[in-house]
Amino acid sequence: MARALATSGRGRCKRKRLLASTLNGFGVQRDGDALIIRATATTFSLRKHNLVQAMLEVNDMFVLASPVVSGLFYEDVATWLELNEIRYTLT
Repeated sequence: MARALATSGRGRCKRKRLLASTLNGFGVQRDGDALIIRATATTFSLRKHNLVQAMLEVNDMFVLASPVVSGLFYEDVATWLELNEIRYTLT
């Protein structure tokens, strides 16, 4: 999932913060492209539930509220322009 969100590279600060905040809210850690939980035999069902909920929440990031989506889109376009050394101005 993390790879699908394309969190690597410059200009992805909002997306990284949103992903980290979402995962932290469910007690899930990220290790590269893997989502990780730690559980004992007694906490396994709750931790598994939290992992599934975190995965669903990350999936929902693709259908965010319009202002957030436009902000992420703007950030992606700005990053692409910078990577291709294309000048642009902020409006």
